[in-house]
Order: sequence, then C-alpha cells, then structure tokens
Amino acid sequence: MTYIFYTYFKSKLDSVLFEDYLNRLPDNMQNKIKRFIRWQDQQASLFGKLLLVKGFKNINNYNLDLNELLYSVSGRPYFNNTIDFNISHSGGYVICAITKNGRLGIDVEKIRNIKISDFKRYMDNDEWGAINNSSNPEKAFFSYWTIKESVMKAHGKGMSIPLKDVIIKNYKAHLYNTLWYLNEINISNDCKCHLAISYEELNVNINKIEPENF
Repeated sequence: MTYIFYTYFKSKLDSVLFEDYLNRLPDNMQNKIKRFIRWQDQQASLFGKLLLVKGFKNINNYNLDLNELLYSVSGRPYFNNTIDFNISHSGGYVICAITKNGRLGIDVEKIRNIKISDFKRYMDNDEWGAINNSSNPEKAFFSYWTIKESVMKAHGKGMSIPLKDVIIKNYKAHLYNTLWYLNEINISNDCKCHLAISYEELNVNINKIEPENF
C-alpha cells in the first residue's frame, strides 16, 4: 500500500496558528522555513513537513522525530529505515507520498499558462508530438513534466538528471537501467500529479488534510 497525504491552501494562516505549527518542527527546519521570502513558500514548506509527520502517525501510529531526517549526497531526504517518502508542492497544493515497500517519487504542478515551446528540449519527438496534438496542450505538457520529475525524484538525483533521459513507454518510465511504474494522482482538475514507484502499485490510499487540521 502507498499512502498519499495532501493539502491545499489559498490564504495565509493566522500568525498564531502558523507559529504553533512551526514550533512543532526542529529549530533547523524552522530557520530554513523562515528564510523563504514569500509567505506561500514558507507555508508550503511547513505543510510538507506536517504532512510527513501526520502520515507516519496515521500509518504506523508512530510519532515521527524530524531530527532523525537524513540527506543523501545529492540532497534527497530519507530516514534510516525501510520507509520511503517524497514531498512536492505547487500553487497551493502540497503532497506527501509514503511507502513501506520500495522507492518512490511524487511531483505535483498547478496547471498554468506557460510558453510551452520553451520546454521542447526536455521532450523527445513522440512526447512533443503528443503534447502538440492534444486537445489541451498545457495539461498534456504538465502530465509529461510531472512524470519525468517524479521519476527523477525517485531515482534520487533530482534535476541533475536531464529530463530527456526519462523514457516513457506504455505508461512506464525507464531511467538508465531502472524501471519505474507510474500512477496518476487525481486531486484536482487544475493540477497534474504523478507518482513514480519501484514496484507495480495497485492500491494508493489518498487522504486530504485541511490546513487547520494538522
């Protein structure tokens, strides 16, 4: 079973509630969040950590100690146990994926107006053709984009990997010698979200957490 926990916000938290949530985190995480200039970035980063804590509590009845969080050489966060997780946020959406069974990555993107031609170099000819022939090119673009980013995050080296190296065939993704299974996570019509996971996952448990319920 893979578990998804997500939230969505449109407005800034009351300052008292924000401080209450922030004080639940280790000092180093609090300081990192405070360094963000935009309140939207502060809140998204905060919610990502709170989703992780709430997810561990719901799945394992375990009070996660964020001081135990470690980072790989490439900067990927992990815990020294068999559970893997990944966090993403965009445009008010914040999402956290957790599994006990393998390795995963998740990416969410708010669908927005962009100049799609600027991103042609990141797609192969088949992908670019599918995007341009779609009835909604922006949705198609963000679908491919979230697939590629979720795979790169699962792999562990993130944006240091060229997006073109992620090859998508028959709704599976290949990155170098590794096969990743894909799941589209449908949380809203105005965003695209994909989960890449190291095994074929048929059971994805999706949970929405309201911002005031952490």
